[in-house]
Amino acid sequence: MRGKSDLAGGGVGALAAMCARHRWIVVALWAAGLATLLVFVRDSGARFNTDVAVPGTDSARAMDLVGEVVPGGGLPDTESIVLHARRGTVDDPLVREQIAAMAAELGKLPKVGGVIDPFNPAGAVVLGVEPISANRRTAVTSVIMKGSALNPDRAAARRLIDTARAYDGPDLQVEAAGPGATALSATTISPRPIIIALVAALLLLGVTLRSRGAVAVCAATSAVATVAALGAIVLISHTITTTAFAPLLAAVVAAGTSLGGAVVVVHRAQSALREGVGPVEAAAQATARAGSAVAYGGFCVTLAMDGVALLGLSFFDGVALGPAAAGAATGLVIITLLPALLALSGPRLLGWTERQHLTTSGRGLPHRPGLRAWWARQVDRRPAGMALAAGLGLILLAVPAVTLDLGGADDGAESTSLSTRRAYDLLSADFFPGLNGPMLVAVERGDGPSAVPVADVVSAIAKTPGVVKAAVNLEKADAGLAVIRIAPREGPRSPAAVDLLHRLRDDVIPRAVAGTGSRVYIGGSTALFVDMAADFRGATTLFLLVILLVVGVLGLLILRSVEIAAALAVTSVLAVLAAAGVLAILFQTDLLTTALGLETGPVEPSMLVLVLVAVFGLLPGLNLSLLVRLLEPADRAGNEPPTRDAQSTGGTEGAGDMQGAESTRNTGGTRRARRRRRADTGPVRRRSVGSRLRGRRGGTPGPIRRHRTDTTPIRRGHADVGHVMLTMNLVMLFLFMAIAAQPSRTMKVIGCGLATGVAIDAFMLRATLLPALLHLLRPTRPGSPTGRTGATGNRTGDGRRAARDGGRATGDGGKATRSDRAGRRRARPGQSSTPGPAGGSPRPVTRVAAFSPTALGEASAARRDGTGRVAQPSPPRHLAG
Repeated sequence: MRGKSDLAGGGVGALAAMCARHRWIVVALWAAGLATLLVFVRDSGARFNTDVAVPGTDSARAMDLVGEVVPGGGLPDTESIVLHARRGTVDDPLVREQIAAMAAELGKLPKVGGVIDPFNPAGAVVLGVEPISANRRTAVTSVIMKGSALNPDRAAARRLIDTARAYDGPDLQVEAAGPGATALSATTISPRPIIIALVAALLLLGVTLRSRGAVAVCAATSAVATVAALGAIVLISHTITTTAFAPLLAAVVAAGTSLGGAVVVVHRAQSALREGVGPVEAAAQATARAGSAVAYGGFCVTLAMDGVALLGLSFFDGVALGPAAAGAATGLVIITLLPALLALSGPRLLGWTERQHLTTSGRGLPHRPGLRAWWARQVDRRPAGMALAAGLGLILLAVPAVTLDLGGADDGAESTSLSTRRAYDLLSADFFPGLNGPMLVAVERGDGPSAVPVADVVSAIAKTPGVVKAAVNLEKADAGLAVIRIAPREGPRSPAAVDLLHRLRDDVIPRAVAGTGSRVYIGGSTALFVDMAADFRGATTLFLLVILLVVGVLGLLILRSVEIAAALAVTSVLAVLAAAGVLAILFQTDLLTTALGLETGPVEPSMLVLVLVAVFGLLPGLNLSLLVRLLEPADRAGNEPPTRDAQSTGGTEGAGDMQGAESTRNTGGTRRARRRRRADTGPVRRRSVGSRLRGRRGGTPGPIRRHRTDTTPIRRGHADVGHVMLTMNLVMLFLFMAIAAQPSRTMKVIGCGLATGVAIDAFMLRATLLPALLHLLRPTRPGSPTGRTGATGNRTGDGRRAARDGGRATGDGGKATRSDRAGRRRARPGQSSTPGPAGGSPRPVTRVAAFSPTALGEASAARRDGTGRVAQPSPPRHLAG
């Protein structure tokens, strides 16, 4: 196996450097492009497809025939105003007067075609049953809107509901149901959770990046990528069929991926600035090393979603182009606009205190690693256990996805805080649950004497157990078409309603039209969701196969390792399935669903598509960025955070090593530091007394053996970038939890699915499983002196290794002279021996880990006085003066 961490390559680095040098031109081009895009979107608008039926199914054909029968070519939007007398019946004079006044006022509203109050004989024709319940306490006023039931006018529906609800009082309860009311309930937004999530996200970004300029760069990058993705999907909608969910997915994927990528790149740029690198070079380096992986991940999403669209997978093809546009927009913004913004910000990416320290001392302030370094050490010490635990957790969460009940959830599964849920309960209690979701049967009689009479079909359906009433609703005799309305006894999402549908399709209808040329198709909400669920499972399997193939191939091309690419692909599929499994646990378990204030029910395939595609869209870019950082060799990292060992002992643990080395040189190291160093390097087998004596007498010292090969660069990279990845995921988690806190079930399903997907990605994949797998695989790097180690360094300290190497390198068969041995004994840990002046005793020289080969390495090599101490470096040239 061969792992390659140098992903950046010359192409992305050169492009980023060019954009950083010509930053004003790049920013101006992006501003002009966005302005042109927004003008076109405003003038032309979007053309999204609102057809929810699966092409080629019975329900889709039934909806098409209903559109041919109904005047205007579409199923009209009929809203139901449910009226309930709190005391007495609806026949009481006061209550009846309020009902009449409300009907008169509703009829005056714009885009209202007609109002049929419950005392009008036409009410039974529109509703399908008598509009007043048997106990005379509940009644239904039907309102026919000037619009389609598949695409209701939400503004008109809002005016209608507000006007009707104004009559709710101590004598009369008024609730609303229907396509428009359901659409409004599903998109009702409570601003308070959103505001809290935004404030928490900004505070978290500020604490992590420690600079308002850095936060502004991340926010600007995310905003530009989101706007570009939305504009691109609007343009695509003019040429390719896309659904209304495509822009939502484009916004989620673009905002999440671009924000996460920007945070990672800004963090790398800040680390480069702390080393004394100039703004342009820091922007180019950060983009080449971190931003390129995010961009390639975005292009991976684009490639995968284009493949899904070309395959024509049901449910996925209409929304796939949204994430595809988001991936392309994110990749372009990250490798072009972000370097320009970084170069424009320059030292302002750092906080004021850090800028002053950098100006005076030439290096940034060291940051204590804290919890992140501790967790990286835990994963380094127990990679097999961590990988096993995280992998089993993913599998256990993914298993419920296999048994996920797909279908349609009606208003009865909503929260009781919504008017549509209260209307559902009133109709179910005083009428019957099936009134909330009638079935529509389209009869295509055909020509000739063998055509079946519509009355025979109605009679056969009405005799079927589970049917309350069946009657002809509309008929177009000259075209041989008729529409029959069925009122089932049970609600649309109930298993009894599904069984009734299958019985009608498989038994009753075939017997009624046997021997005739007539055809009968059953539609309605129950039939629509049953057909969607049947077609969805096969499409999901192909979707997961596309993910597995594209992520695996791209990972192989970028990481140059079959094992790592396979692990990346498999874990991506498991993460997507785990998000679906959590939805099954949350919304199909009575205890958890009740805690959310909902009722158990099937999960709509359209909602599940949003969750699966969005979770996948957020995976590749950030996972590739993490893996590339972990696979960077030690001499390329250069900007890792110092661990406690480094700060205490002067070991090669990152950015704070110079300060730690000076402390070690002055104090000789502390007992706590030595204990931490021993804990960090793993168990060391003690040499025998004879071996130690042989080493003292000049023989070849015995090797220090460890329980496994060195994986220090992986651990250091994990400690460096882990908290940045976690911050980005927590920001998205806050926002998605705010969506889950909304009252509607639709928002809860989407928010919970996205939040769990992000949480799984953050805590199980990036924080645990992927680093643990890298520790286990330990890819060989070109130039590594050991067969399967990931670094050329030694965990036990450069001083002891240098002393041993010096002893072996002396003449006379590897035997050291007495003066050499004395010099080594005088050298403290973290020091090596050099010959003293004029042939005197060896002089200990402190080994100081530099920030990078270009910055502090130069200082440590060129600025030494006669005592071997490192002189104070001068400020960076771009900050001098």
